[in-house]
Amino acid sequence: MREKNIYMYKKIAVFVLAGIVVFAGGFFLGTAISPNSTVAKATAAKVEVEKSQSVKIAKDCEVWLQNDSETETNYKRTYIMAGMVPAEYVGKSEKDVKEYITKEYPAKQIKSITSSEIILEDQEIKEETMATNKEKYGKYSIESDEGNIVLYKYDDKGKKLVVEKTKIQLTSLPKSAQDEINKGIMADNEDEAYNKLEDFSG
Repeated sequence: MREKNIYMYKKIAVFVLAGIVVFAGGFFLGTAISPNSTVAKATAAKVEVEKSQSVKIAKDCEVWLQNDSETETNYKRTYIMAGMVPAEYVGKSEKDVKEYITKEYPAKQIKSITSSEIILEDQEIKEETMATNKEKYGKYSIESDEGNIVLYKYDDKGKKLVVEKTKIQLTSLPKSAQDEINKGIMADNEDEAYNKLEDFSG
């Protein structure tokens, strides 16, 4: 009889111990997933740090275009300032600015971005935009697209790239200027092209 009682006590002790383990495990799990728990707070803090480390665009953030040219004997990389990021994007996140760049410079991609400077480089484009006239190779062209003036570049293989879509409407220009742009105004380099664009922006 005494052995039976000892067996019962051991059995009860095992059940009690198991209950304590289950309760303690549930308590720990509930604490870990609680919004006020140390784990949850640490995770939230990490997210906030990542947010704070993302690029925030500063006032007067500049947009630069990287231009790479190559001949049989020489490689040259130059940069030209394309403009400033609009005031409404000041303080915005990198994601918002990328959407703006994609819209304004469709043939470009972001090479680097800081709060004060964005550098763009050419994207690969489709072969059907190849120039048939070899005289255009390596040159720039001012043309119109959907009613606005657009600056294009033909690379050394004849691919036509959009450098910048301006907000200058073709109809706002004199008839003679419209005719020239419809034919395409060629320029030997980027500086010359932008100088010609300035003539239409006044």
